[in-house]
Formats: sequence, structure tokens, C-alpha cells
Amino acid sequence: MKVYFIFTVGKTIEPIRFSIKKLLEQTQANRLKAYALASKDSEPIINNIIKEYGIIPEKYIVEDYEDWNECLKASYNLISRVIKEWEKERGEIIVDYTGGTKSMSSALVYASQHVLPSFKLRYVGGKERDKDGRVISGYEKIRELESFVYVKLLDVKKYYEAYNLEHAAIILEDISEETKSSYYETLANFVKALVYRDRFNYRQASQILNRYKRKMNIFADKMVFPVEVANFFEKAVMTINYVDQIKETVEFLSKLKNAKNGVEAKKIVDEFNQEEKLTKGFELLIIDFILNIERRIKRKQSLEACIAAYRTYELITQYSLIVNHKISPKLTNWDDLSDDVISYFKEKRKDLPENLDLNNSIILLKYLGDSVVKNLEDKILKNLQFERNNSLLEHGFSTVKIEVVERALQNINVTMAELFKNFHQRKNQLKFPKLTDDVLLIKR
Repeated sequence: MKVYFIFTVGKTIEPIRFSIKKLLEQTQANRLKAYALASKDSEPIINNIIKEYGIIPEKYIVEDYEDWNECLKASYNLISRVIKEWEKERGEIIVDYTGGTKSMSSALVYASQHVLPSFKLRYVGGKERDKDGRVISGYEKIRELESFVYVKLLDVKKYYEAYNLEHAAIILEDISEETKSSYYETLANFVKALVYRDRFNYRQASQILNRYKRKMNIFADKMVFPVEVANFFEKAVMTINYVDQIKETVEFLSKLKNAKNGVEAKKIVDEFNQEEKLTKGFELLIIDFILNIERRIKRKQSLEACIAAYRTYELITQYSLIVNHKISPKLTNWDDLSDDVISYFKEKRKDLPENLDLNNSIILLKYLGDSVVKNLEDKILKNLQFERNNSLLEHGFSTVKIEVVERALQNINVTMAELFKNFHQRKNQLKFPKLTDDVLLIKR
């Protein structure tokens, strides 16, 4: 089997000499391909290796061996080369990080853990050392650690693209623990936050996202990380702002739950409308529900998609009542409405309801001449209500027809395009960022 041997080079030859000697006891020299990460100061060591063993490593020279970013760039270049060769002929990859500066060895290990498919991490140590801290010749001992992330990362991508976020997060957490990688820890927690967002638990999602905001900003730096990685985390940071806005909106409007009468409810609505950030958060909430419906449909979760679609219709009418007309759907204060409105409503419903459900909201908004309800198609909504009411989670025993939900989603999208400025652009901004191979493997 071919062996790809990657090693850092310091100012002493002993550790690398010992490592190569042990390799050659098990591998023929012509089956050993070597790659060296070195500085100009340590380059002569490579020449000695060539003389002693006839092995000619590919050299990757770091100008400033104390600059971690420069060491990282050189490490990625080296590993990219190894990957290309490894894909032509599979074999064992060994990464020896014994020599060189701490910046060189840590950068090589960091890059290896994020990119290489499967490898052994090697360190030549020993208890007996000289006054300079170097292991005394004859007391060397090789320590190796297996590392395997590539196949798991392929599973992460598969689950993430299928919106099976729970499984993707679990695997990423395992990889994070196995590799002790801050990058994968951050990525795992971002996906975990998406799990909570997908369940409409914006508070929990916000807590996780803000806990890792600083690290996300680091990975969004295009000067250090590849463009696709930086773009991914740039969108992740934007996600924090969106989720925080939605959370604040939901928490504020949840005050309506504890309102004691129509006057209190109206006061909450008036205070809500004084904060543009909250009204924008309401818009983001509706858009996020639409994206949730789309994900449910793609996962063939017709019941969940149906319930979310029905709730989205409610949210649209509640938005119009609260933002456009300053009316609370909870404990509606009918005294604030004109006699004509009240008379019309009594004709339709005989009495004035304490709370406005979806049907009553539509009746009121139609009378008020609201443009939103003009786009809501009654037949589509009634079909959706029928499927919802006869589903197992409501009042019946039937399976929801996915095509009914799909038609409702189309109607909702048309309605929202009329209601919100730049709806499609904002919808794209709220979509989960794309998890590419470059993001998973952070290739350079």
C-alpha cells in the first residue's frame, strides 16, 4: 500500500529521521511519497534526508514560520496536492507534526483535520530530553492517533441538503468531539440552531447563535478562509440578526396572551407599531414560515406543511390587522371601530367575537378594503382548512393531500409578493446557507 507521509521540519533532523526509519521498516521506499512543510532555515534538513534515504519530499516553504495564517495557507496548498495524488491511488496518509514551530505544526494539524479523508496523526516524543527540551536519541517513541472524518462529512451534506437537520447536527457534534476542532464545533452549533429555528423555537436558536457569533465572524474573514467558507459564515452571521428580530417580535406580541381586556390589547398593538424593528421582525416571521412550508414539502411532511400553511394564512391576516389597521386580533376592542364596521360584522356573524380567528379576520379585512385579502383565494384556503380539520392532529383520521398544500403555498407566495417590498430577495436572504464541499472540508 502506498504511504503519503506529510511532516513538519524543524532545526533538528533526529525526530524526522526516526519517523522515516520506522516507516521504511514497513514500507518500500518507492511506495513512500513525502511532503515537507519547512522554513528556509530548516530547508537544509530536507537535503540531509534526501542524502540519507534517497527520498525526495515535495517542499512547501513558509517565509514567516511564526505567522500562523501563512503556515495555514502553505498547509492547505500541501494537503491539496496530497488529496490529488491520493485520489489517483488510495493509500495511508500519515501526518507527522513533531518538527517546526508551534505555528507550523498546529496549522498543519488544523488543515489536516478539516480536509484529509482519513489519516494517522503522528508525533515523535520521549521522556528523556536534553537541556534544550529535545528528545535524546535512542529514547524516541512514536505516538499515533487515527482520524476519520471524510465519510461522516459526506453524510452531513446529505442530511443537510435533505433538511434532516437533526442528523446533520448530531454527526457534526461527533466530528467536533473527535477532531477537537473549533471550526466543526461552530458549524455543528450553527446547524443545531437551525434545528430550533425549524421548530419555531427562536429563543433557543438565538441563544446558540449568539454564543457562537464571535467564532462565526472569525470564519467569515475572507482574508483567512476560502471565499465559500467566508460567504457561508457571513450568511450565518446575518441569520443571527434575522432570528433575533423574529424572537423579539414574537416575545413582544406574546404579551397579548396576558392582556386582560381590549384596552390593554390595543395598547400592546400601539406600542408594537412604534418600533419599526418589531414590524420588520413580523415580516421576517411570515417569510420564515413560508420557507418552513417549503422544507416540509420537500421532506414529504404533508401534515406539518399543512399546519404551517394554515398558520401562515393566520399570520398574514394578523399582520394586516396589527400593522396596517392597528387592530388586535386578541381581545379585539370593538369600541375603536366605526358603527358601520360593527353593523356589517353583525350581519355576517350575528355577534362580535372576543378574538378574531382566520375567517373572522378575513371578513373584517375585506370590509376595511385591505389589499392583502384580495389575493387570498377562498377556494384554496377552504381546501386547506378541510385537509387540516380532517387530519389526525386535528379532528379526523385522514392523510393530508400534499398538492393542496402546494397550491396554498403558491397562493401565499403571490400574496406576500404584493404585501412585502422585495419579498423574493428577502426570502432568499432568509434561506439556510448552502453547505458545499468547500465549507465542509474548507479546501483552499
